[in-house]
Amino acid sequence: LPSEGLDRLLERVPGLRLGGPSSITLDGELAVSLPNPNTRGDAFLDDFDAADRRSLSLFAYDWARGSAPTFRDGVESVLPPGPDATNAADLVWQHTWVVETPQGDSLGVFEGFLPRVDIDQKIQFAGSQVRETGLLLSFDPGVLGGGRRAWRSITTTLSATGLDLSKSEFLEFYAAGGESLTLVIDLGTVSEDAVFVDAEGRTSGVKSTGVPWGLGLLDQEADPLRGEVWSTALDEVGVWGEDCLAEPAAIYRIGDPRANCTRGNGRRDSEDLDGDGALDRRERYLRFVVELDGRSPYLARTRDETGTEFRLYRIPIRGTGAIGVPGPFTEADFRTVKHMRLTLAGSRRERLTLARMRIVGSRWVKRADSGVLTGIVGDTAALFGRMEVGPVSRLTEGAAYQPPPGVLEELDDPSSALGPQGVEFNEKGLKLSYVDVPGGGRAEVFSRFPQRPRDFLAYRELRLWAVAPEGEWGPDQRLFLFVKVGEDAENFYLYRTPLPGTAVPGQVQSADWLPEVRVDFGEWFDLRQRAEEALIAHPRGPGDPPLAIWGSDSTYAVVLKDRARAPNLAAVREMSIGVWNELDGPTSGELWVNELRLGSALTDGGVATHVALDVQASDVMRTRVRFSSRGGQFRQLEQRPTFQTDRAFDVSSRVRLDRFAPADWGVEIPLQVTHSRTGATPDFLERSDVRVDRLDGVREPGSTRTRVDVAFRKATPTSNPWVGLILDGLEARAGYFRAHSTTITSRAESEGFDARLGYGRILARRDVALVPDFLEPVVRWLLPAGLEDRVAGSRLRWSPERVSVATTYGRVRAQALRFDRIVELPGDTAVRPVRTPRENLQSAAEVVLRPLASLSGRVNLTTVRDLLPPPRVVTDPDVQDLVRDEVVRAVGLDFGWETSRVLRTNLDWEPDLAGWLRGAVSVRTFYTSNRNATFVERRVEDGDTVLALERDVDARRDWSGRLTVLPQALPGAGGDTPWARFTRLLRPLSLRWQGGLSTRFNRDAVDPDLGYQFGFGAPGRRRVIEGDTAATLTDRDAFSASGGVALGNVLSLDMGYRSASSLTLDTRSDRTVEERTWPDVTARLAEARAPAAARRVLERVGLSAGVRRTRSRSAVWASNAASPKRSRCPSRCASRGPAAW
Repeated sequence: LPSEGLDRLLERVPGLRLGGPSSITLDGELAVSLPNPNTRGDAFLDDFDAADRRSLSLFAYDWARGSAPTFRDGVESVLPPGPDATNAADLVWQHTWVVETPQGDSLGVFEGFLPRVDIDQKIQFAGSQVRETGLLLSFDPGVLGGGRRAWRSITTTLSATGLDLSKSEFLEFYAAGGESLTLVIDLGTVSEDAVFVDAEGRTSGVKSTGVPWGLGLLDQEADPLRGEVWSTALDEVGVWGEDCLAEPAAIYRIGDPRANCTRGNGRRDSEDLDGDGALDRRERYLRFVVELDGRSPYLARTRDETGTEFRLYRIPIRGTGAIGVPGPFTEADFRTVKHMRLTLAGSRRERLTLARMRIVGSRWVKRADSGVLTGIVGDTAALFGRMEVGPVSRLTEGAAYQPPPGVLEELDDPSSALGPQGVEFNEKGLKLSYVDVPGGGRAEVFSRFPQRPRDFLAYRELRLWAVAPEGEWGPDQRLFLFVKVGEDAENFYLYRTPLPGTAVPGQVQSADWLPEVRVDFGEWFDLRQRAEEALIAHPRGPGDPPLAIWGSDSTYAVVLKDRARAPNLAAVREMSIGVWNELDGPTSGELWVNELRLGSALTDGGVATHVALDVQASDVMRTRVRFSSRGGQFRQLEQRPTFQTDRAFDVSSRVRLDRFAPADWGVEIPLQVTHSRTGATPDFLERSDVRVDRLDGVREPGSTRTRVDVAFRKATPTSNPWVGLILDGLEARAGYFRAHSTTITSRAESEGFDARLGYGRILARRDVALVPDFLEPVVRWLLPAGLEDRVAGSRLRWSPERVSVATTYGRVRAQALRFDRIVELPGDTAVRPVRTPRENLQSAAEVVLRPLASLSGRVNLTTVRDLLPPPRVVTDPDVQDLVRDEVVRAVGLDFGWETSRVLRTNLDWEPDLAGWLRGAVSVRTFYTSNRNATFVERRVEDGDTVLALERDVDARRDWSGRLTVLPQALPGAGGDTPWARFTRLLRPLSLRWQGGLSTRFNRDAVDPDLGYQFGFGAPGRRRVIEGDTAATLTDRDAFSASGGVALGNVLSLDMGYRSASSLTLDTRSDRTVEERTWPDVTARLAEARAPAAARRVLERVGLSAGVRRTRSRSAVWASNAASPKRSRCPSRCASRGPAAW
């Protein structure tokens, strides 16, 4: 902007010196966001297409010969009385076999089933199908005949330590053939004592190695207790010494017993299913009996529905058909399921093929064990009733299932079908099957967001499809679908609605899903506001029932038990879906849910602004004014709105008062004034969904701060030496500030004054001869020729190189008020402020010394003293007396008591020994102590309580030395003599010594003397002060050497050696560590151009290789132990030897 008028105005000010033209700059920025965050309109929370299922292996080698069922519960009419060797059938299980024609000619090898072609035509696949394993069981009762039923079993291990099936719902599998057989499934822990019957009908015997086998024995090919290691020889003996002999990886015809022969199969076989080395005969399991003739209640889909030879069976694990053996199967048993045993029973020769055997659950978990609870709040299980939760699709229901309108069977990512393997996909929903839910009770499942809570505020509604194919549903029935969003079972938002049911019970068409369920978040916002107002007016006490507030039509509600865990759409922890029965009696039925998602994304526009004015009045004054704002709906790309409008205003002005003084004064006097103000208008309470604009009396967050500073510094030397001694190097500053801040639940105020006075000078050199004149002949006679001139001619500087001191005084008066309500109330005047006054004096001093050109040192001291009167520091009168004793008074002034001290010293010596020899020595120390009025030791002496102030002390002393030999600078190294050529082969030889000692005291009543603070003293003296032992002492030493040889510019060899040791003593244990690295050798071949014939491939070639061996030894022992426990690193802890090309 034009600034000529400002220049003319400044020129009229008398006595004002101007140093340049003025300028006025105005700039601003306006940003608008018009978001379209979701072009499809919805954000899916769960489309229910992903299933929680565990596939069971159907590879034959994962199954083993099973034990005889010990209990006949539920199978009295299925299994023969007392299953044993006399009624055991032959059973062969195979996952691959030779395919034959009816005439016995081989057609190839069975490699698996194509899911959509061979198993179920409802299975949807994109891309090429992958063959799946099937398990073929050939059952042959042999000569039993006469309709007598035979049995045989196989077992697989689900987990050696136990599998958690507490959240699983179904066991499902496809089965083909075996119509005359009954399949008995035992899921839990079964006996490991397998039944093997040899060719002569015996169940025990002795193998060719002399090892007995049979019932009651742990049969295995190699017994570790006998020192046996599994081998080919033991594999050829087998587990039971069978007559058959198999071959590794061989494929046999259907029913060939060699398919399960343990002799020569190339696998380590054993009856020990859990690998604990003992025969476990205990049994505890759930039993399911499945008739394979198509009449089983577990039959989900028939052959006509699958379009293949397979039928689909789905067994509810907690259903009424489950039989607990030998008693009730507890929740603890569900968490430790180890085995599955399949037992076939029948009287005819049959073949049964199993495919796709899975344990199926849901990511939505039942509330409580049964999923049926009392009331709508809490997690108290009902006395009766049960629920099952699982997927629902065309694959599970066949034609009885049709998806909602517009929901298609398609891949989320169509490109995944282009991979080498096809992708299976079937559109699914969530099915809740409930039985005998009592009146007033509910059936509920929930899903938590475990990693982090989810924010729903960017959307206006929750949408889902729901249909009730079975049950007492209808618009006039008191049976409701409910949806909960919140924190837990006692703090949530609730939406409920009746469902009309379907036109044909058990059959769902697309139109039956209509209308879609829509949950309006605005209703929940209103209820949450009413709940907040109720809690403010009438706070809840411990033991009070949850607060429940319903909407006008009883569709929406909010329930709060704990205000700290109130439901919050900005941080949703869990969601629930279920059925609420308000009928007079129990009810049963089904509820299907699909595509749970967020809808109606926020598309409100947002605005952000920034305006800045910069006024430069020559070099006399500069003023900056800034204002910025950001709307609550403004957002950047990939960001969510903040839902809070932020405003910030600040102005700062700097005036150079020295421009009114004569230039020859050489002073700088800047005056700085700053003021800032911030404000915020939130739409919601912070990290909450409570609307602020709907609450009366909410405190508006904001802050203000104003500060004024004035400083003085002498910038140029003064011609008068006596005046310059005082003013040159002098600097001073003083400042005052006042601040205020407000949040929704607090208000804080503070004001303070601070000042600083400093003085620093670079002093003129004052020195004397290092060697007096009368001693110079003696020194020259004693020293070598190369050193006599340098020592005799040196000057010793006795004056410091630089000296500086500074003192800063600070005083702050602050108070804070905290309120337990978010709105202003008349009772706020009774809130007592928390005052936190501070008044301290910080002093710093530094002296830099350089007595010789090669010798320098530095000392730096910083202290902080508390100037507050003892009654304002602590309330305990005894502690006040301790503080008073530490206060220093001088010349009638109170200098307070020291609370902090930091002392640093540095000493460096780099002597010029010779042109070929360089050295350096460095010593550094550090000391710090801190204490306050709360660090008080109380001990009893002679019946009296004695108090002493404690402090934290940390002290370190480090030193290092270096000596370097430069071969090329040695005498005679020049020229072309053999000695010169030899020195040119050598690399510099470097020797380095390091050491250090550190101690730490934690809250001990110690007062280290000056010698301790400056780092003097042996380890023993530094560890103990006035009878108190340091919490930690560490003593370190190290030595290293390095050098090498270079053969021209082609080959180099570097060598190194290092040894280090450390001793650490603390109050709990002591520890020593010793480490030695040798050899440490690296050879390098410089890069060279490759031969001409190879330059198309290689341009340059280089090679490096090396070896490093590090040995370390450590010992750790208790402080009062007589001997340490030692540990040693292997002889070669680290090595390297790469070749780089």
